[in-house]
Parts: sequence; structure tokens; C-alpha cells
Amino acid sequence: WGIGVNADGDLGFHNSFEATASIVMADSGNVGIGTDDPDDNRLSVIQAASDTSGKAAIKATGTAYGTNKALWAYINSGHADRVLFDAENSAGTVMRIRADGNVGIGTASPAVDLDIEDTTTSSASQGGNLRLGSNDGAVMASGHRLGVLEFAGAEDASNTMTVGARIEALADATWSASENGADMVFYTTDGDAAQNEHMRIDAEGLIHFGDFDAAASHGYISKERASEYKFNIFTSSSSTTSRAMTFNIRSNVEAMRID
Repeated sequence: WGIGVNADGDLGFHNSFEATASIVMADSGNVGIGTDDPDDNRLSVIQAASDTSGKAAIKATGTAYGTNKALWAYINSGHADRVLFDAENSAGTVMRIRADGNVGIGTASPAVDLDIEDTTTSSASQGGNLRLGSNDGAVMASGHRLGVLEFAGAEDASNTMTVGARIEALADATWSASENGADMVFYTTDGDAAQNEHMRIDAEGLIHFGDFDAAASHGYISKERASEYKFNIFTSSSSTTSRAMTFNIRSNVEAMRID
């Protein structure tokens, strides 16, 4: 090994077999490994394009809490499953980001954009888990949203993304140690980015449907068991509005009515 300073004032550590410094500390304080020009980055680690060994570009390993704890990244251009980021514990990979953008949690081979796998013994309480939560340090109030899942697509060639549908979970009361009721709300869009609620499963299990702008315009379905099984369909949530049920055929012609 040799140590030298170039004309730019950069300090270099040279392997005796390489003309280019293996490690460079620029006069700016930036450090380069595998490059003599660390640019504007505090630490630049560069692998040669010819290196397809799959060796880690950056790897940090510790054993304070067991063996094989690691956080590392490598790029292998000669392998279809090249990895940009990997996090491991003694059981293996716990999170991986592949070069194709797929992210795996609990799997080293994510098959889709986000692949979550539970590798514990399967049971009624196991399986991949995705949690959406809300926690600002205060109690959830009635109508506050716990989480939302949105479905969007490009509406033009400029990559303008617009939400076409979404599913929300809303608290139906102020939460406490004995109250955690929530509704599941479904929105769809018919027009220019105007999402409207068209179905709701409330905290009691009732399924509401229709136009939610007015109680008279939406109905609900309930199933109950008291002295006997009952399946109820209400065509309006208003007690003062006609709750007639009609059955229509082609061309929207009424064929049967239950008043």
C-alpha cells in the first residue's frame, strides 16, 4: 500500500497493484471508496461495472444482540435478482429492495411491488400483516380517519395521478379503553375526480348503500338473530320516506313492487 497527495490536494490510499487510489479523502472532506472523485457526497462507494460478484458495496454487521445482524447493500448487474438494500438478522433477510423496485418484507424474493410474508407457523392468527394507523398523541374522536387505501391512475401523458376510488376506516365514536368502534367506507368516482361514498359497513355490521347526501336516498341491509333469523333490506334510512322495494327488468321497467 502507498499514501499520496495528488495535484488537487486529495489524500489517496493506493493498493500497490492499482494506479487509481482505492480510498480517497478529498480536500473538501468527502471520502470515496472505489473512486478518486467522491463528488458532493460525504461518502461515495463505487463498484466497477465489471464487478458482478454480488459482493456488498456497503455492509455493517454487529453481534451485540446475536449473530449475523447486518444492514447492507449490493448491486450485481450480472444477476436477475440484484439487490439495492438488504436488512438481515440471524434468521435471514427481513427486508429487501431489489433493483427492479420490488420490496420484500419477510422475503428475499419479492414477487410484486410490495410483498409481505409471515414465515412463522401458519395459524388463524398468523399471515402477512399491513397496518395503517393514526396516532397524534390524542384520543381518536368520532369521524376521525384511522387509515385510507387509495387507488389511482394517470389521467394524462404528463403522469398526473388521480385517485379513482378509496377505502377508509373511520372511528364512529370517541375511542377509549372500552370503545373502539369503526366504520369501513367505500368511495368511487363518476366524473372529474369527484369521489363519493357509495357503500359503508358500520360498526354494528349494517351495510349501507346508495346516495349518502341525504338519509332518504340511501338504504341498508341488516341480518339479525333474536328469536329467529332475519334478513332485512331497507331502501331508505329515513323513517318518514317511502321504503318501497321495486324490481325492474330491461329498459328499467318496473316488474314487481313491495310497498
